[in-house]
Amino acid sequence: MKATQRSTEEQWRRQAMALIDRQKTLVLATSDQNHPWAAPVYYVHVIPDFYFFSSPRSKHIAQALANEDNAVALFLDVEQWQ
Repeated sequence: MKATQRSTEEQWRRQAMALIDRQKTLVLATSDQNHPWAAPVYYVHVIPDFYFFSSPRSKHIAQALANEDNAVALFLDVEQWQ
């Protein structure tokens, strides 16, 4: 691996970690029998894992446990779309 490539990857890693540390919520996307569901949840990040808070009876928890095809989205909350 070239030094410039390592430098770029390290820069991206630092930016990603800064975003993870700055935010408090992520969107958990689940589905069950082709019925998608997305729910914002509060999380904590303890390297390398994410932990989130939710009711064990919630729809997204039931779907996540029933189907291992789940996803999350974490993004910077901004005031303007530009």
